[in-house]
Amino acid sequence: MKTLESVSNQIKDLRNQFAYTNDKSKRRSLQASFARLKPVLLILQSGITEESLRKQLLSQEQRLEAVTSRINDQVEEMEKKGSLGTYAYRKKLESDFNVSDIESRIELLCYILN
Repeated sequence: MKTLESVSNQIKDLRNQFAYTNDKSKRRSLQASFARLKPVLLILQSGITEESLRKQLLSQEQRLEAVTSRINDQVEEMEKKGSLGTYAYRKKLESDFNVSDIESRIELLCYILN
């Protein structure tokens, strides 16, 4: 699991590198890395336990599985009716159910725990 100290050090290193580089692509890369680490730092600063993070991860994975199953069922029902445009319908459902947000949370929790 990531530690508060290790993430803080990574952020300090990123800030130092950012201060001393003039290359725009390098600066964008550093900003993206910082944007990824900032929520990790905030979560670790909150004092949340590893067990709690693992419970959250399990909950989010179960939620994603349930939502994906529901979407698949609805798209399958449309296909049985002979409907075209199931791809667009699937994308709309994924947007409605915030699938990308759930996947992002899972990715963040996995990053913290590994």
